Amino acid sequence: AELGEGEAHGGGGDGGTGGLGDWGMGGRGDGGILPSHPRNKRDLDLVYFVIHYPLSTVPIRFLKAIECYFRLSNEWEDGKLNIVKPIITWRLIPPIETSGEIQMAIDSWLLDRHILGEIPPTLRFYTWSNPTISLGYHQRHYPAHWQNLTWQDKLVGLIKRPTGGRGVLHQGDLTYALIISGLVGNRSHVYQQICQFLIDGWRSLGVELDYGTAGKGYIHNPNCFGTATSADLVCEDGYKLIGSAQLIKSGAILQHGSMRLNPDLELFNRVFDESIYLPPAPIPELAHDRIIDALITAAQIHFKIKFAIEPLTDREWSQIIESIVK
Repeated sequence: AELGEGEAHGGGGDGGTGGLGDWGMGGRGDGGILPSHPRNKRDLDLVYFVIHYPLSTVPIRFLKAIECYFRLSNEWEDGKLNIVKPIITWRLIPPIETSGEIQMAIDSWLLDRHILGEIPPTLRFYTWSNPTISLGYHQRHYPAHWQNLTWQDKLVGLIKRPTGGRGVLHQGDLTYALIISGLVGNRSHVYQQICQFLIDGWRSLGVELDYGTAGKGYIHNPNCFGTATSADLVCEDGYKLIGSAQLIKSGAILQHGSMRLNPDLELFNRVFDESIYLPPAPIPELAHDRIIDALITAAQIHFKIKFAIEPLTDREWSQIIESIVK
């Protein structure tokens, strides 16, 4: 996958999303059967899992066990749990503008820390301090002139993303990154589970989005935004607004994507030798703050969570910078 691609770049030998075994049920030797009454710490962990894990994503064999448990504990009535589900808190990092190298290091660092259980699911938005072309993790072929391209007397950056796919020009765009785990389904299903908050948020701004339909031939085009796959979101007039990519590692997911709000048409043509048009109204006129607020609200509703605003700490910044030096 890429910022706009339909194939995921698996990491650490793990190409799939985490299953229930990673979260304490099948993987703890319990056979998915819940105790009728908590008897020890392990049983309490299982009950905590049932209450906190989104029931809509639990396979049917576990739902039967869940129903059995709650019937015995008088918490089940007419097929529904008589439990007020706690509101889960995710981390929201305030917008950051910096170089592409540092932005990619932040995304990778957040994913690794989430895998270690040090941080909760995290959402952030960011911009690039100067125009930059990001390459997919496995992208080896791209135009030679990308290595020494200048714009407005500045060298256009060229970096690699931790995700796969093709080249993305980051100029006039707003990027989102979501680090999450526990989603169930194939790659396309997981993309759609995550992308729904983008669709909902942009709809609240008056912009309707749908998935692209490009076939397999897209991979031969070095320009991510030259085609729209089923991992991309396009406007009603066909304008590709959002291209997203995933890195799946140890059951956790990094999905980030570029929202192409106000691209410079001349620079885009110089980079990709292709002509594009500006996005439809009201997209170019929308302020970043308004877009971010709409997407945060949509994420809270879609994922049924709340956010705690937590900037990166000095210690976290130090660890991120150290990861670049290594």
